[in-house]
Amino acid sequence: MFLPILIALQAPPVDYMDPSLPARKFTFQERVIFDSADDDTSLPRVQDVQRMERVLSRFRCLAPLRKWHRAYGFARDASTLRLDKTLISFDFMTPHEKVRAGRAIVPFKRMFRELDDGFFDTAHGVYSIRTHLATLTYCGPNHPDAPKHP
Repeated sequence: MFLPILIALQAPPVDYMDPSLPARKFTFQERVIFDSADDDTSLPRVQDVQRMERVLSRFRCLAPLRKWHRAYGFARDASTLRLDKTLISFDFMTPHEKVRAGRAIVPFKRMFRELDDGFFDTAHGVYSIRTHLATLTYCGPNHPDAPKHP
């Protein structure tokens, strides 16, 4: 259940995972850390998310932010698999029948929505609370056959 999330955090940003790549096996210690971090219900401060949104609004792909369903939560450190409370992960999607536009500050385990076979735009990335810099890892359609949105 947790393997796809872990692969996404370990892999470089790509549009689609390459099925020809070998699957990584995780040690018992990594699995325990991964499972225990999912129980952490820590939330980023509203002030940090507001500061982050001012930075994110400068990305042409994301502006205006009010058009998105925006989920924010602490990111996981890829090397230790623990929550890194200096980094805020963001996951945006265009509203459709299952989600509405607006801001949601959620625990890490709720950052990853259920699988949705609809077509919509999505954006992902991370923001550093220390440096006030954001990295946009992807912004565009969730599927190659999705219709283009203006």
